[in-house]
Amino acid sequence: MRIFLGLGFAAFLAMPAAADILYKCKLGGIDEPSDPKSYALFIQYDGTSDQAQTWDAFSYEKGRDRDPGMAKVKHRSDGTLFLTWQQLDVRKESATSDISYRVALSPADGAVDFEAVPTAYPSSWHYTGHCITEKVK
Repeated sequence: MRIFLGLGFAAFLAMPAAADILYKCKLGGIDEPSDPKSYALFIQYDGTSDQAQTWDAFSYEKGRDRDPGMAKVKHRSDGTLFLTWQQLDVRKESATSDISYRVALSPADGAVDFEAVPTAYPSSWHYTGHCITEKVK
């Protein structure tokens, strides 16, 4: 599955949020390795309010503007951020489903563990990868 998320990324950053860290994540098996602008997951995290917005390759559909996911953030004792959110009516080819997401993100080293669980499909998708960070205002 090749998905490029360069389109729509500017709209994501333009969202009115006080986020201070943007995680741009590559997930093994999704991103096009030859394209340095290809990311499967964006997480905009505001440490002050402890809130996060997400934008992912699974809910991306060309020509259909989708609001970012608003993730619930939990902190694990090892410093990992655990995020959960849901996107409704995600269309993939001829199928449609709501998708629940679970992401474990290590701010210390950028490691990410990503799982997308569709309610209407028989199996979930699980990927691991790495995120780079960028300060945003």
